[in-house]
Amino acid sequence: MAQIPISSNIKGQIGEASILGNPPLPQPIVDELLEFLSNFYEIGDNPNPMTDVRRSVYFNATTQEGKEISWKADARITLSWVSAQKQEETEEEVFYPDMEAVFPVEVKTGEYATLERNQLDVARAISQAPNHVFPVVINVSIEDLPENVEIETQIFGRDFD
Repeated sequence: MAQIPISSNIKGQIGEASILGNPPLPQPIVDELLEFLSNFYEIGDNPNPMTDVRRSVYFNATTQEGKEISWKADARITLSWVSAQKQEETEEEVFYPDMEAVFPVEVKTGEYATLERNQLDVARAISQAPNHVFPVVINVSIEDLPENVEIETQIFGRDFD
């Protein structure tokens, strides 16, 4: 049997796979994103919001000096839900989402994994724009594999300066 040493790149791949590699998105992450959104929108009772995960998506921003910078995020999570208003106005049993938010996601695995300069700069710029885009960093600890992984979700606009 061959052995592969666990480098920081391998740790990162394991962390990304544990969060983004197998639909659906882990429920604790969906719950935390919905809780965050409830600070901005009337979410209402959304037992089954829709999530879409796309891997390796570029996000761009322009600095105050006019320089174009980009960030290749590990993923883009799109969360769609039915607004509280639509839930109140509709008497039907089936609801179709009418609200949507986008979360550029960077997954960091390991104790010393941090955002790189462009990642941080673009995420900050995106979070300050008046849109429905909220950058997220998911810190993953793989120390307890194969039983579980520990995650911490940090959202720009809440957990970052």
